[in-house]
Amino acid sequence: MARRTIAVLKPAFWLWLLLLPIGAAATERPGVPRDFDQLLSRGFELEQSGDWGRAVQLYEDASKAHPNSLLLRERLKQCEIHYGLARRYRDASFRSKMLTMPRSQALRLYEEVLRKVEESYVDPVDSARLFRSGVEHLIVACEDDQFRKANLHGDSPPELAQFRERLRQWKTTAVRDRAEAIRFASTVGAQAEGMIGVASSPVVMEFVYGACDGLDDYSTCLTPDRLNDLYAVIDGNFVGIGVELRSDELGLLIVNVLPGGPAADAKMQGGDHIVAIEGVSTAGLPTDEAANRLQGSDGTSVHIDVLPAGESQPRRVTLRRRSVEVQSVMKPQIIASADGIGYVQLTGFQKSTLGELERAVERLERQGMRSLIIDLRGNPGGLLTTAVDISDRFLTDGVIVTTRGRADGQTHSYRAHRSGTWQFPLVVLIDGDSASASEILAGAIQDNRRGTIVGERSYGKGSVQSIFPLDTADAGIRLTTAKFFSPRGRAYSGQGVSPDVQIRRDESDRPNGPASTQSNPASDPQLAAAIQASRQLLGRR
Repeated sequence: MARRTIAVLKPAFWLWLLLLPIGAAATERPGVPRDFDQLLSRGFELEQSGDWGRAVQLYEDASKAHPNSLLLRERLKQCEIHYGLARRYRDASFRSKMLTMPRSQALRLYEEVLRKVEESYVDPVDSARLFRSGVEHLIVACEDDQFRKANLHGDSPPELAQFRERLRQWKTTAVRDRAEAIRFASTVGAQAEGMIGVASSPVVMEFVYGACDGLDDYSTCLTPDRLNDLYAVIDGNFVGIGVELRSDELGLLIVNVLPGGPAADAKMQGGDHIVAIEGVSTAGLPTDEAANRLQGSDGTSVHIDVLPAGESQPRRVTLRRRSVEVQSVMKPQIIASADGIGYVQLTGFQKSTLGELERAVERLERQGMRSLIIDLRGNPGGLLTTAVDISDRFLTDGVIVTTRGRADGQTHSYRAHRSGTWQFPLVVLIDGDSASASEILAGAIQDNRRGTIVGERSYGKGSVQSIFPLDTADAGIRLTTAKFFSPRGRAYSGQGVSPDVQIRRDESDRPNGPASTQSNPASDPQLAAAIQASRQLLGRR
């Protein structure tokens, strides 16, 4: 299977609930207490309860407010490792296909991952760093309830503390090359088996995941199910119930219901809550665990309890999972009829997005559209090639984006072509959650002076990820293989795209996820500013 290149789909630790045919919004932010001691106390509570997703979000937000705190960075790193471990141990494909590998196969998998990183990662990485990251993962795993429950027989053996001390010594060991990293990982696996009775394969898996997770926020090892889910995201076709979710205090809030899906057929709608899945309450249930409970194969059924918005009693609903096509171009409409101003919202950049946009534009032009607003707010990105193809429809010539990487094919300048260019005036709406492929489109339009960018500075995610299926196992890795730059050579990483017209929104007015972005200028000051910018562009023609 060939490598597949994407501009990363989500900023770090936004959760893809691929139980459903669409990526979910981020988990509910727990809020950052102003008092530092209160912040640490709240973080400790979340850690003690094993709510690693919210703990990560808390420490991530807190680190922005206290950028010099080594303690916060350390707590964030530890919680990220716990969070990743919890996700994969809840993943049936990880448990059945990866944990059960013979020791020799697990070591071959580790060798393959190290080789892929050495050959293709955007920056040179030495084997010592990758090995130390694996040791760090294993130290944390020895403290983790799920790891111990799955791999230790009965109570934790008294030798566990001694083994962890041995691991700390391994962190200081000099590692000269890939072969030595593999040999040392094999030795650590043997020590784990002899000292605490843990089989070698779960130990080697921590080295596998540590090698990827320690690189950056976007590189990771993909279990068989997560690899398939990621391909489904790219293709825009999912087996699921057809809802977009986020967690809150009542359980799982339905942010959006996909037309034509099982949930839509059952009259579920945005604002409803899923309060139980197969009789298990979703209150306090980690979102990835809820995802595991909701997902299933085509044709299977799931029983859920739905609390409709504004009602006090839930109703039992039985949904049959099936394939649902996900639309990434939403709400095409003439939003200011007197001026002929059209509006579309892009929620992602998948294979079908360009075709969807072409059909929407054709329909709007028949309705008298003279200019267009593209709403990228909340859009986390998607396929690099789709962002290039859409940019090309608005540009007659010039650079769209440049990528730079170490491996063959990763350094390239993408240019526009004159054929089939749309000529109508263009306004692009962005915000702090517009990332990756969204930034490619907005940056191409801005640097080529093709339109006006309105809203808030974008996320600043300027790297490209490639998906590599693995030969040793039915799994894959997602690696950062290049960084991308605007037509004028500006780096997007950490900088983003600054709008031509800056308009901020209060957090209380911010919608829950891309699919629920408002399209009413009376209650949306950014959209109102975009309409005004469109009128100005029309006035210049």
